[in-house]
Amino acid sequence: MAGSFVKAIKLRPFNKRAMRLSIVAGLEEFAEIVQGDLEKTTRTWAEPVDFDIEITQTSKVLEGVKDVKITFETDDMRWIWTDEGTKPHIIKPKPSNKRGLLFFNSKFTPKTKPGSLRSGKGFSGPPKVSKAIVHHPGTKAREFSQQIKKKRALKFRQVMNAALKRGAEASGYKYQKRG
Repeated sequence: MAGSFVKAIKLRPFNKRAMRLSIVAGLEEFAEIVQGDLEKTTRTWAEPVDFDIEITQTSKVLEGVKDVKITFETDDMRWIWTDEGTKPHIIKPKPSNKRGLLFFNSKFTPKTKPGSLRSGKGFSGPPKVSKAIVHHPGTKAREFSQQIKKKRALKFRQVMNAALKRGAEASGYKYQKRG
């Protein structure tokens, strides 16, 4: 029998733009989830904490690849001190304080606890005391950032796998999930 039963298969060019847009959409979805965790952690704080959530795309010229990255940042010192903790330190009155004394409530219960992303009522109450100097024992790190990262690792993989699948399908390919 003469003839050929072989048929050439032509692959569609991969749509990098569709994949990148799908990944960015996945990161935006994930950012909303983490924003909820951040807000939950600080919901009882007297003043809200502002977090900057940024999704950036950077080109690597030599490889022709764009990296996509998500960052969560704040410059609110209350968050940083609570998240990372503080060392023991001395607190002195400000030079403008004419009496040279610090006045504060002696009873205190923090709004947050190490190992928890919850924020409670806390308490600060009498009796009032005054001191010329305070030897603060430091603040134990709450490690909110690490807790959120650990809590959301699986969700991140799920959201990004769904985004990769959408991007592959937009390019005319089937997506096979790995690991």
